[in-house]
Amino acid sequence: RLRLLFLGLICDDKGIFDLLDVLAANPKQFKDKISITIAGNGETTRLQTRIREGGLEGEAAYVGWVNGAEKAKLLAACDIYILPSYHEGLPVSILEAMAYAKPVIATDVGGIPEIVKPGYNGWLFKPGDKQQLLSILKQAMDDPALLREYGRRSLALSQAYRPEAVMRSLEALYEALLEKSK
Repeated sequence: RLRLLFLGLICDDKGIFDLLDVLAANPKQFKDKISITIAGNGETTRLQTRIREGGLEGEAAYVGWVNGAEKAKLLAACDIYILPSYHEGLPVSILEAMAYAKPVIATDVGGIPEIVKPGYNGWLFKPGDKQQLLSILKQAMDDPALLREYGRRSLALSQAYRPEAVMRSLEALYEALLEKSK
């Protein structure tokens, strides 16, 4: 079973309801083949209603807001991190998932295309494009070796965003600016 993880605000803008629509509309393709763990806050009653009405009780689990060790456990246990958001900057949650060597499915908004490279460490699609999301989910289900490779690449890409690497970059930038100002 392919294990997806969503962390974030539960609302239309984060695209979580689009994902549930895709899963509910394709039970023959996804029943007992994909599961999604959803963690966050926001429209939780609406989320739980959508899961129930979509017949997704066996595929979708809402676990509430998580942080610290709980979040680490979920990130370690998932196969793919998914963020089908309509608007983003550069989501820390994607960087966290990449640091756990996870491939990412996300939308091509904000700074996401800077860290999620289609065909390299994940998949990007247009916000709200449920057909494209369906196609990506099918591909991810059919190729576990690809998931492992994308995960390794995510981990490598995430290293540039670790605090130590950012500090080195900032120090070099400040030193260059100081030299230039002399």
